[in-house]
Amino acid sequence: MRADINSPKDLKVWLQERPPVVAAVIASRLGLRLIPFVIDPLPAGDLSAKERLQIVRAFRYVAIGRLATKHPSAALDQLMTVINSVAPSRTNFAGAAIAEASRSGVSLFEAARGDFYADAPSSRAWYAAGLASAVQEAGSPWFAIAEDAAWIDKFDDPHKLLAEPIWLTERTSASMPQPFLSRWISMCALLSHDDDSWKVWTGWYQDRLDGAIPEKDEIEYLRLSLVPNAATKANDDSEEGRQNWWREIEANSTIFKNDPRKANRLAARYIADFRQP
Repeated sequence: MRADINSPKDLKVWLQERPPVVAAVIASRLGLRLIPFVIDPLPAGDLSAKERLQIVRAFRYVAIGRLATKHPSAALDQLMTVINSVAPSRTNFAGAAIAEASRSGVSLFEAARGDFYADAPSSRAWYAAGLASAVQEAGSPWFAIAEDAAWIDKFDDPHKLLAEPIWLTERTSASMPQPFLSRWISMCALLSHDDDSWKVWTGWYQDRLDGAIPEKDEIEYLRLSLVPNAATKANDDSEEGRQNWWREIEANSTIFKNDPRKANRLAARYIADFRQP
């Protein structure tokens, strides 16, 4: 059963009757679906430096939005600020929708204060959906959004939806709808040819497609921040802790801005070290 949502206005009305976290979950899953379209068309040959940055930008945005939806915090808000400051200034509709969807989750931290930003997660979500509607090669986003909305209404636990496959009607990535499947296969092949280090992101995304059991949050913090022991540092709410976190992620701004393959390798190394018994 699907919810009756077929436009940004419908989504806005539906979200107004639900807590902000629902908007962030809907937006997170919307952003994930658009990953295969951040480069259009996909190049026939090698990726350019700009295309690499556009792709890693999209991965980082959807990952931070998803993590912030589970753990709203000033630390992730600051991380978003740093990542956004070094992201490419121009993108297509898919990239713009992903960025807006990510901010829906990140804005939960401010929304919790119940002030001027209380409606930010919902506003970001329906605006992201409107941008997604302009991604013509991806088709209409409303069927999948309506399915997510119906799932939330049925089970009344939006956080659990984050662990479900991105497409609720397609239980495995091999049967995900077209043109998403062909675009994702092509993007994976392109990234694999470009550098083996992209597995730190393509493997993560494949798990989201399949609804695999999420890894520990510590790994998500490492992948995003490139800061050793990142989860502990990000959750240190002392004044000294917040200042140290800001210094560390700001110091990594050059890594975020430069060739993402180097950042990918660093993230993979930190994750491997964390996984060791």
